[in-house]
Amino acid sequence: QGIASNAVTWGQLANPPPPLPWVPMMTAIGSKTEEHYLTAMRRLAPELIRQGQIGRDASVLDIGCGCGRMASAFSQYLSDDARYLGFDLWEDGIRWCQENITPVRPNFEFRTIKASDDYYFLKGDGSPNQFDLGFIPSASFDCVFAISVFTHLKLHDARQYFEMIARVLKPGGRACLTFFMM
Repeated sequence: QGIASNAVTWGQLANPPPPLPWVPMMTAIGSKTEEHYLTAMRRLAPELIRQGQIGRDASVLDIGCGCGRMASAFSQYLSDDARYLGFDLWEDGIRWCQENITPVRPNFEFRTIKASDDYYFLKGDGSPNQFDLGFIPSASFDCVFAISVFTHLKLHDARQYFEMIARVLKPGGRACLTFFMM
């Protein structure tokens, strides 16, 4: 599968193809400027490739893909034989990815999932979500990652994601998850 290790590949990751989401979308995922958005992309993508041992033909699952920050970087790295699946609760972010990334990279798929309690964007009542994650095939991903997703989840929702991750990783697959801990 060949894992990226040379400067040319890192350079490709550093320069995602246009267009980029507009700044209000970037702000929704924590980047107040285009430069911050790009800096985070340039820092995170190579680290995910290294830690996740992601080869160019890998199958990758991006939990909470937002408006495609990692997808844009990975579109420069993954081959046409690779698979990239991103999902999020944020319909506008998913729509942007479907309209701007998938037409250029048909092997990059994006899906909106519904939550009965969308406490991230709306005020919720605290009831447990029952995410429909059945569309994600079992034992089919080399790497699953979630950047700053678990920071925002309640315990019952995090458990659903952990169970899904265990189910969808191929034997020997890796999960790269970031957390903010106190």
